Amino acid sequence: MPNLVQPITVSIVLTIQMLLLGYATNQVLGVWNHIPERAQNIWLKIFFGLSVGLAVNTTALFLLGVAGWVNVKASSITLASIPLLAASQLKPQLPARPLPADLFSVTAVLVLFVAILLFAIRPPGAWDDTMYHLPLARSYLEQ
Repeated sequence: MPNLVQPITVSIVLTIQMLLLGYATNQVLGVWNHIPERAQNIWLKIFFGLSVGLAVNTTALFLLGVAGWVNVKASSITLASIPLLAASQLKPQLPARPLPADLFSVTAVLVLFVAILLFAIRPPGAWDDTMYHLPLARSYLEQ
């Protein structure tokens, strides 16, 4: 069985780094300033935080490539220093009491996640799986 601890750990750390970076960038740019606090959607903030964080990371790695500095040391320093700069720009906000709608949203997302996970780990048994996909994969592996 493959060791999945390292890839999972790296993906979790990178996701947190992108979220922190995106939140800080959106806060510095004032993206959410014109929207009243009660009208702000946390899921939209998370989505745009991850999207902006991914865009900044991709741009930083692209610029490293243009400069010819793509190696483990330079990439690690860049990806480690960007969230430190971002964290220095964040202003602490006290969390408000969760609304029932927020609790419903979290529950709905968790239920969907579990349903998708259960569907993803089920063994293949549909006609298309057993008659086409599995024999195709078997013949590919045998060659």
